[in-house]
Amino acid sequence: MYVHTYTVLYLCVLCIQERNVRIAKIVSDLKLADVVVDPCLDSHEDPEQLLVVDPSEVKVEKYISEEEAKRLEEEARLDEEKKAAERVSP
Repeated sequence: MYVHTYTVLYLCVLCIQERNVRIAKIVSDLKLADVVVDPCLDSHEDPEQLLVVDPSEVKVEKYISEEEAKRLEEEARLDEEKKAAERVSP
């Protein structure tokens, strides 16, 4: 049921956007200063967006286990060695 409602809402927004393209063309032809605003779905209207977390929304530091920290240190060390080798031999 919700999928059907979301699909209908999405199709309505697409229809409005298509009409707004035509309206914007008419506004530009008439050389008016009006701005046409395109509608879009809010996060509460799009169920997929409710589950998306932007990294800027997370305020805590990511936990890194000891094994992960060792692996990251080893990768950094190998990367530094590779860069040093590239500097020595062009």
